[in-house]
Amino acid sequence: MNAPSKSIITRLKLYEQVWQRPTTLMAKEFGLSDVGFAKLCKRNDIPRPPRGYWAMLQVGKAPPRAELPMPGRDWEIEITRHTTKEEREKQEHERQFEEERKSEADRLDSLTASPSSILDKADKYKEEKQPMFGACGAEPTTHYLDEAERKSEFFRKRWLYDRFNGRSR
Repeated sequence: MNAPSKSIITRLKLYEQVWQRPTTLMAKEFGLSDVGFAKLCKRNDIPRPPRGYWAMLQVGKAPPRAELPMPGRDWEIEITRHTTKEEREKQEHERQFEEERKSEADRLDSLTASPSSILDKADKYKEEKQPMFGACGAEPTTHYLDEAERKSEFFRKRWLYDRFNGRSR
């Protein structure tokens, strides 16, 4: 889990920003809810625009800006941003996606290293494959069955299995 991030801003600067942009946008910037941001302003005695201020501002009828109480007293405000569950899940998903992408890239790099290494790996794979055994313990075959041969071999073995286990078809 990520540690909460901290922002430091002065009281005067926050006052100026509150009157330049809606508090909903300011709250998102600081990683707070609207209510949490309102409480932050109230604790630090920072007046906020009244309800409908931004709509009135657009039509040119905005009420005057409220004065900052105790303007000579300016202090730093530390804002701790806690991530939400959705943000943590998104970060975890992005981290997993990045790990998968890197592992896939590494795998592709190993496959495309050189044509000769690909052919060597194919030869090694063929050698590791167990040869198929013929019916009744006959000599092992070294060829690989195609689709039709695999299907007929499957049905033949299934028929033998059913016969020996008392099932008839």
